[in-house]
Amino acid sequence: MILIGDVHGCYKTLRALIKKCPVEQVCFVGDLIDKGPASDKVVEFVRKEGYISVRGNHEQMLLEFLQKKRLSWPTGEVTLESYGYFDSKKSFGKDYALQQLEDNPDIQWLVELPLYIEFPCLQNAKGRSLLVSHSSAHKVWRYKDKVLSNEVYKYTFETDIIWERPRVIDDIPRIYNVFGHSPVAAAIVSEHYANLDSGCYLGNRREFGFGVLSALRFPEMEVYTQECID
Repeated sequence: MILIGDVHGCYKTLRALIKKCPVEQVCFVGDLIDKGPASDKVVEFVRKEGYISVRGNHEQMLLEFLQKKRLSWPTGEVTLESYGYFDSKKSFGKDYALQQLEDNPDIQWLVELPLYIEFPCLQNAKGRSLLVSHSSAHKVWRYKDKVLSNEVYKYTFETDIIWERPRVIDDIPRIYNVFGHSPVAAAIVSEHYANLDSGCYLGNRREFGFGVLSALRFPEMEVYTQECID
């Protein structure tokens, strides 16, 4: 299994990274869209290749925009521009963008992404099974079986698993949690988790170690990287 960090619309970089990786199933940690120049190409490629992904906070903002729960989606303007649904000079309106988004199969695929994906049969040498989420699941994983019966647990679980930025990542017993969301100067691969968000879209900050798209091959624990070329 090839796991890939936050792409954020960096299509050329994604294609270059894929070429470096073994031919296997690919799973993304979310945030396929926004910030980079080609969200439309990223989503089309991922969907048509049959790859899988969890929902990131930027896909969540898109969902809330479609549901009219979010009046403003500033980081999404570049995504709307990539689809031709927004033009800062021509000032395409919100209603126009909403109408176009609702009819786009790629967008509908995006908003149906799950909050997490478990792979109980895929285990590393330590016997830890793979769990993919956008942010670390360690604070709320104990709530996962309660979300259907308790609205408080449901809200906490759904919010934290895509938005939380914990400073310390606690161990989830028997689980290897792969996520992104919080940019780090280089992918972190520890005994019980991996953070694969190496700030791909921050190509102008290479001196700080960002501007790299990272992948992890699980359970082999091999890391592949590609500097941003978008």
